[in-house]
Amino acid sequence: MPGQSVIRNHPIIRQSSDSTSDMKTVDPSDSEILARISNGEKEMYRLIMERYGSLVFHVAGKYETDKNQIVERAHEIFVKAYERLGSFRGKSAFSSWLYRLANNHCLDVYRRKKHRNAFFTDFPEEQVIDLKDDNPGPDADAEATLDAGSDTEGPSVQFWEALT
Repeated sequence: MPGQSVIRNHPIIRQSSDSTSDMKTVDPSDSEILARISNGEKEMYRLIMERYGSLVFHVAGKYETDKNQIVERAHEIFVKAYERLGSFRGKSAFSSWLYRLANNHCLDVYRRKKHRNAFFTDFPEEQVIDLKDDNPGPDADAEATLDAGSDTEGPSVQFWEALT
């Protein structure tokens, strides 16, 4: 995958390898982390980002090829997940919920891009329709009068002089 080394070394993905400590610590469960976040310990969200960074980057990488876009998409997903933590009901694993959120977000972005690109696509020459209108519009008489005799003092000249 393009940009894989950049993604692997991204701060969210990079796992700390502290081999100086022989004592093993037990990581809190997702439900414990989420409970602590809801109780105001916002810094606990970093654990969620570290734990699920590779999942989010993987999902973003399915929809984007540019490494900067993958990182941007992952950032958007984590922000959206944080904002919507209250909607996680706990009926499924947090990773499943986050995966669905990430996939849906990337799919929405993809659809918006596709729609925007379809709107501005160049058409082949044979499909271009001449939209010239041969019917005179309501201002045709006024334009003809201005074109024919712009030196004459008609109502439009008097009107502009009155304004100035």
